[in-house]
Amino acid sequence: MSIRKLHKFTQGPRLRVTLALVLLISIFQGGWVCNVAAQTAKESAPPSAGGPKEGIKVHGHWTIEVHNPDGTLVERREFENALTDRGSSMLAVVMHRGTTVGAWMVILGSQTASVPCPGNCVISEPTLTTGQSHNLAVTDTLSTTSPASLVLAGSVTASQNGTISSVSTTLFLCDASVAPSGCISITGAGPFPFSQAILDGLQGRPSPVNVVAGQIVQATVVISFS
Repeated sequence: MSIRKLHKFTQGPRLRVTLALVLLISIFQGGWVCNVAAQTAKESAPPSAGGPKEGIKVHGHWTIEVHNPDGTLVERREFENALTDRGSSMLAVVMHRGTTVGAWMVILGSQTASVPCPGNCVISEPTLTTGQSHNLAVTDTLSTTSPASLVLAGSVTASQNGTISSVSTTLFLCDASVAPSGCISITGAGPFPFSQAILDGLQGRPSPVNVVAGQIVQATVVISFS
């Protein structure tokens, strides 16, 4: 075939159609390879680390109210506390039946020299002789809410002007051979810190609670699990 005839042939419709088919096949194959490669990379990628996580949390919600002797509300404060390291160990020992659970106490203290009660304002259960007040009631919400919560509630009258800037819950624990009714002695039984919170107004923490002598401080702690 002469060069002129070959040139004429390449300008004809047959070659244009052929070239178009070759181009379409190349695009299709290239796209298909890219899709396969992308799908393969997606399938071989490790699972995301941002998936749902499970855990058990202990919550301690505090409500502190300050009332005048006539019952008028002066101040109300709500905040959360933190489980202590000792509290975590206590939960493990209690669930293992390695100890007898005794009485609870709520302690309202201060990081300053001025405290509403001599030493600390201690609210204990009636079985204890420790502290300024013995009206702490320990109940649960099993009949009203699900999941149930443990509720500690009591009050104390301030004997002097002061500031509450630290709070804690404590629990008496005794040897497993001791009956619960006998687990009330400080000697060898605690009390051991279960939860605590600082009220200094720093880093998002609640501010201190000022109390005047004669005012009544009511404390309620709701301990729950999720």
